[in-house]
Amino acid sequence: MEQTLGSGRIDAVRAAVVAATQDELIDHGLDALSVEGVARRAGLPEHEITEQWADADDLMELMLEEFAEHVLVLPNSGTLETDMRALAAGIAAFYNEPRPRAAISALVHAAGRSERGADTLRRFFEHRTARAAGPVRRAIANGELPPDTDPVEVIRALGAPFYYRMFVTLEPLDDALPDRAAAAALVAARAGVLTTSRVDG
Repeated sequence: MEQTLGSGRIDAVRAAVVAATQDELIDHGLDALSVEGVARRAGLPEHEITEQWADADDLMELMLEEFAEHVLVLPNSGTLETDMRALAAGIAAFYNEPRPRAAISALVHAAGRSERGADTLRRFFEHRTARAAGPVRRAIANGELPPDTDPVEVIRALGAPFYYRMFVTLEPLDDALPDRAAAAALVAARAGVLTTSRVDG
């Protein structure tokens, strides 16, 4: 994408491509995702997209990057308990939005059908959990948690109740869930259950 378009145009194109990719994924699934379909839905010429994102895999990377980097706001309150509650509230808010939830549901469906889908879903959660683990790393450094705590495992424990409801029992994410999930993950982390030695061993 040519920089002469200006940053405003570049941002507008990026936003349109992300939205169109998300909608194409929801409506047609990962296997049918194409630059042509995204361009048509976004109302953009294909060449304007392919100058920046060469193929459907690049478009998925862009959408997942948007989810992981811009939707997930990392708290820094000074205490792990407050940060974990804020993270849990952020997870609930994200997945209570119909379009993001439908997009991730489409990825979960694709993961059960192809290695490409499974790899895409793994990369999304690996990126998201690693980034979300920042508050846990600070807590370890500050002595709030055992020094061998695995930050990613703490975030996985935090997220597990949400995904169980979304993809196993198909229950709604009620208002009490974020605080319960945060409290349960904190209890496990403080008890030394979520440590690197347990994961490695």
